[in-house]
Parts: sequence; C-alpha cells; structure tokens
Amino acid sequence: YLKLEKYIENDLLKKNIKIEKTYFCPHHPKGIGKYRVDCECRKPKTRNFLKAIEEYDIDINESYMIGDRIWFDTC
Repeated sequence: YLKLEKYIENDLLKKNIKIEKTYFCPHHPKGIGKYRVDCECRKPKTRNFLKAIEEYDIDINESYMIGDRIWFDTC
C-alpha cells in the first residue's frame, strides 16, 4: 500500500497536484497479530473521514468523496 501511495503522490505531483495527507486502515477483523482488529477506521466505518474533517476543517456540504463504488444520497 505504501509503495502504491508514494507512486500515486509522485505521479500527481508531476501534474502539479499535491496530496496533503492520506489516511488508511491497516486493520482487518481476520488479520494477523496486531492487525487483527475490528476498528472504527476500516470501511464502511468513518473514523478516517472524521479525522480528516477535523484536521482540515472540511465543509462536508461543499465537498466530494471519491471511492470505489457509486452511491447517491437520496435524502
């Protein structure tokens, strides 16, 4: 993951796009050793989103989230 993250950041930087910070969850309920954790930062839970919102004072009503699935809020 960390190699891929660095590759993506460097590739985007060549296009003048700077990633300020990334968040990831190393845990899995069936993981090995210290990674065997049922935590609040693993999808679909929201701890990493909440950390970013707080750290960067993100206005969620004026923001977009890009993920690996299409989902529409119909509320």
